Amino acid sequence: MYNKSKDLIYMKIIIVEDELIWQEKLREYLLKFSLESKIEYKISIYNDGDSFLKDYKNDADLIFMDIELGKNKINGMEVSKKLREFDDNVLLIFVTNMSQFAVEGYEVDAIDFIVKPLNYYSFKMKIEKACRIIGKEASSKNKMISVENGTKNIMSSEVLYIEVRNHNLFYHTKSEEYKVRSTMKEASKLLEGLPFSKCNNCYLVNLSYVKEIAKEDVILNNGIALKMPRTRRKEFIEDLGNYLSGRSEE
Repeated sequence: MYNKSKDLIYMKIIIVEDELIWQEKLREYLLKFSLESKIEYKISIYNDGDSFLKDYKNDADLIFMDIELGKNKINGMEVSKKLREFDDNVLLIFVTNMSQFAVEGYEVDAIDFIVKPLNYYSFKMKIEKACRIIGKEASSKNKMISVENGTKNIMSSEVLYIEVRNHNLFYHTKSEEYKVRSTMKEASKLLEGLPFSKCNNCYLVNLSYVKEIAKEDVILNNGIALKMPRTRRKEFIEDLGNYLSGRSEE
């Protein structure tokens, strides 16, 4: 998450790597880069893809994914394909012994790859690229939202959808639901220019979390289905198409 006022980037980083030597090397390089730049992060490490997928909470900024992951284990490419079924946004950098395998990374929208043995110069270029992407997305596609009577702030990128219920707004995030005394008109104005669109008069949806559009529903990445009447379908699909085409051009 990007803090514009302090010009700092905070990142949650996950390393999926079965070899201790490369786990430690990636951690070493991350700490070195932290000392050289305005970046802070939390690092989690997994030895295999199964445990990573079981624990993953859709809250990481960047994942370093080993492609091979040892014998008799689900490989990193398959792990990444499963990951993309419920998280389209997290940045992926592959770590591999052979560069030709990394070409497959385009199938899962990986931003780059690092070939073993690792060297700091190459690593630094990759992490700087990730920071630029995160900083750009956060600063241009994020707004602070005041919730819980102004005692707490959340970022718009955390919001899956906003719901009107009993004359109140409910901001639904991945982990919490926040009640706000406001109107949908005010929320729409606050989030103007960001990737949000109404699928009906009760729901304002974050387009970055849309998994698919069914006959009468909008399906989110976490499986939640939101009703969409026929009268809203055309405009919502147009908004989603514009968002996806704009993302592909970045």
